Amino acid sequence: MIVSSRFDGDDWDELMWAMHDVYHEGIRILMRDNESAFNSAAILMQAQDDPIKDSLNAHGCRVDHRSLQNAHDYLAAVWRYRNRFFQPDLLIEDSVEQMAQNWLAWLQQEMQIWQRHFPQLVRLVCLIIVQQNVKSGYEAEQALQREMERIYRLGDA
Repeated sequence: MIVSSRFDGDDWDELMWAMHDVYHEGIRILMRDNESAFNSAAILMQAQDDPIKDSLNAHGCRVDHRSLQNAHDYLAAVWRYRNRFFQPDLLIEDSVEQMAQNWLAWLQQEMQIWQRHFPQLVRLVCLIIVQQNVKSGYEAEQALQREMERIYRLGDA
């Protein structure tokens, strides 16, 4: 996770660093939940010869985290924005470490929403995983970013 401001008022560095500390867990949620959803859908649709499904199964869990970093960081900013987690003037009840765990729980719930309402996002994540670090994978990364920006609004971001 790149610790940086994504919208006006997004300046609570301590929270961003706590989220940075759980970055790899967030990447695993993005990967695991979307791969699982895609494979389940392929089974339900009896899509035996889907090249993405075949590649995911052959690919395993190896991924260059940088291919999903922009998506992760954007979703992290969405969570901070929706919860109004700006630099606090007063002490808050939860520690930043607990808040980082709350972020991961939200991310997991958001992946379930993707599976029900935004299958195009699930497919793009799977394309990124199986086509990472090549032109088609970079195009999928850009398409994912555009779709997320269309779905989620970050005020001044």
